Order: sequence, then C-alpha cells, then structure tokens
Amino acid sequence: MAIKENKAIIPIPVLGLDTSGPGPLIDRRATPDCQNVRIERTQIQKKEGYSELGSATTGDIVLLGEFDREGTKYFFRLSTLEFEWWNNPAAAWVNYTNGNLSGVVTQPCDFSTAKISGKNILVFTNYIDAIKKWLGSGNNIANLGGSPPKAKYLLGFNRFLLLGYIKDGADIYPERVQWPDYDDPESWTEGVASNAGSYDLDDGYEITGMIRLGNNAIVPKTDSIWVGYLTGDDRVWQFESVERRLGFLVGNTIKVIPGGLILGLSKHGIVQFNGLRAQIVAPGIFEDIRDNANPNNIVKAFAAIVAELHEYWL
Repeated sequence: MAIKENKAIIPIPVLGLDTSGPGPLIDRRATPDCQNVRIERTQIQKKEGYSELGSATTGDIVLLGEFDREGTKYFFRLSTLEFEWWNNPAAAWVNYTNGNLSGVVTQPCDFSTAKISGKNILVFTNYIDAIKKWLGSGNNIANLGGSPPKAKYLLGFNRFLLLGYIKDGADIYPERVQWPDYDDPESWTEGVASNAGSYDLDDGYEITGMIRLGNNAIVPKTDSIWVGYLTGDDRVWQFESVERRLGFLVGNTIKVIPGGLILGLSKHGIVQFNGLRAQIVAPGIFEDIRDNANPNNIVKAFAAIVAELHEYWL
C-alpha cells in the first residue's frame, strides 16, 4: 500500500521580524522570532560575526564616522574622552594633541564636513566642549574659530555650516538653527556685510537632528519635521514646517535611503519621510523597540545603511 505524503509549504520570512502578535496571527511571510540571519535571494543566511579593530579607547564610544580631505578618507571614532582616527598602514588608532574631551553618554554627538576656501574640514560636537575642527593627518584637534555657540547637531550644506539646538553661554535655544558666513565656518558675527544668521523653528518641539535631502536641509523635531532651503536673498535661509504629526527622536538614526527618502527612529517606531510627509513603516517591531529601549539611553541609538544589502540597521 502506497503511503501518501503531505508536504507543508513554509514561506520564507521575506517580511522579516514581526512581534506584533503570536505566530498564527501574523503574515505567514513574517516570523515572530529570528536572530542573526538575513534573507537573500530566497536563502536564509547566517550573519557574519565581528572582530576587534585595534586597541580599546578611553571612555565610551559615542560616534563613528568617515571624513574625506582632498581624496584621503579617514575613519574615526569619538568617545566621551577622546577623538581618534584609524591609521590603516600602522593598524593603530591615532590620538592627536587637543583631542581630549569631556563628553558624557547622555548627550548626543554629531559631526559633519564644512568648507574653508573650498577645502573640507571635519567639525564635531558633543554639546559639552566647544565645537572642534580637524583638517586631517598631521593636524591637531582645535576649537572651531569665531567663538560659535555650542550645538547638539551639525550639517555642512554647500558652503554653509548649520548648527541646531543652540547653547549660547547659559542660554539654551532648542528650536534654533544658526549659521556662519558663506564659505567661512569661523565667522559668526551677524551684520550687513555677512551672511551669518539664525532662525527659530517655533512650534514647541525640540530639534533632534539635521540631514540633507536633495537641495533641502531637513530639520526633524520630536513631533514635527521642518524643511530649510537657501533663498538667494538677504534672508539666506528659510525654514518651513511640512510635517506636523510625526518626527524623529534620535539624530544618529536618521539616514537617507534610495528614492529620495529618509528613515529614522520616532516615538511611534520607524518613520519614513519623503520631503513633504512622513509615515510609519515596519510597525511590527514597534512594541519591541518601545519595551526594550531605555529612555535614559535612547540618545545612544544609531543606524547604518548597508547599501549592498539594501538594509537599514538600527
């Protein structure tokens, strides 16, 4: 007698992780529990491991980035106590004079590229120390000239440097964007002969980051998103509120993805912004993010775009 076999078709979980409900109640193409795997060309593949890069740093690492100076790229790390860049031929981290810092893990850190006489300079901030600058190998870390205010967020845009969430002496302006003169990030005095200025994004919410999208400077806040653009007249910069329902929580989670879109972490989960409107995406993991995230450490969240895998890592 022939034995009849019943074969169950189990879909590959191409929709990824979904913890919004028990397995029988979610889409069959999702999974309620997976770890250290990725789906690629209908194959379930194990993710790679990790290895140490050089020696440990002093303090806690709060920022990683890459800086391009005249065709030479520098990979760097910023800890609460020092700035170091990776010397690949020597296989070692290099700490320059004046690279010592006094940051804390509870404050956001940010970096960007500004220009002086058309050449890139690295600028970075931890909101505790004065804004710093670095011109690449052979140059010490120094304070950015012109006595700019402290800021939580930086954005180099054409030949301007935008600062967001300003601390000027003892005064704090969480809704202010400020910029120096054109092509001179070390000239902050406003006047008739200068393009330096500031703009208050008044809607009651704090600025949480800055990022460029096409020809616009996107300034997200906790519950809104503003768009800034160069005016070509004496106003220099103009900012408009375009999204009044959703915002972003952490600047280092905000990334540009193909298609002229931005992804980032909000208080409602992962949000996508197209330059005009925002919407919640990946709703299936929102409860995990909410339940497992420590509100006191949410500022340490960051994201990365892995272009070759078409993935956003949070």
